[in-house]
Amino acid sequence: MVVAIGYCLANGFVFLYMCQPIVFFWDPTVPGGGKCGDIYGGFLACAALNVVTDILILLMPIWLIWPLRVGLLKKLGVGVIMMTGGL
Repeated sequence: MVVAIGYCLANGFVFLYMCQPIVFFWDPTVPGGGKCGDIYGGFLACAALNVVTDILILLMPIWLIWPLRVGLLKKLGVGVIMMTGGL
């Protein structure tokens, strides 16, 4: 939970301060103009990190299931059931 909240807050601040002045992000007609960083690169990086965190959250139950003393098929079944909670 801490990783997900920290990641979301960091992304929020990155996109908040991507343009100078900040209002230039949603209103390019600001008097005096402004400048923005690579917005598309920011969205692409955000999407890639979001996919990575989603995969890590889905794979988290594996380290809890692996030491169980049951057959592989039962471990897979329990793992699938636990992973559906992440979806």
